[in-house]
Amino acid sequence: MHILALSCDESHRSLQLAIAHHCESIAFPCISTGIYRYPKQQAAEIAIATCQTVAQRQASLHICFCCYDSENLAIYQQTLR
Repeated sequence: MHILALSCDESHRSLQLAIAHHCESIAFPCISTGIYRYPKQQAAEIAIATCQTVAQRQASLHICFCCYDSENLAIYQQTLR
């Protein structure tokens, strides 16, 4: 599944679809923080909060955040602490 510019609801829906299809893992890129210039910190906070909510109910789903540059990686690492 490949989706561009997800909203929070759409991210949640992607997670629900992964669970419904018995996926073992799902990866989320830093969506819209490049060309669309969505604030990187805010994007990370939304993505992490959404995934944590779902992960509390579905602990077996492996969630990977794909950070395509060192700035996004640092933001995700700091936010996950």
